Amino acid sequence: MAIAPLLQRFVDDELARAPALVERTLAGTLQLLRGSKDGGLYAAERSQQFAIVEALQTHGAAFQQEFVQALSTGV
Repeated sequence: MAIAPLLQRFVDDELARAPALVERTLAGTLQLLRGSKDGGLYAAERSQQFAIVEALQTHGAAFQQEFVQALSTGV
């Protein structure tokens, strides 16, 4: 079933904006994780937080690509 051209333009526009959304989300997450005070965290939790930051820095682009691909497939 074909969708209306106006709806298709909307969907295409939103899909085109998805990479920037993921990029902003990753940047905000990293900023919050880096800027958080360690107060109240156990050593294991600090270690996990560091591992998350490291993984996001290393694999952020791959995450962005996979997210956009999964969103496109789902739509």
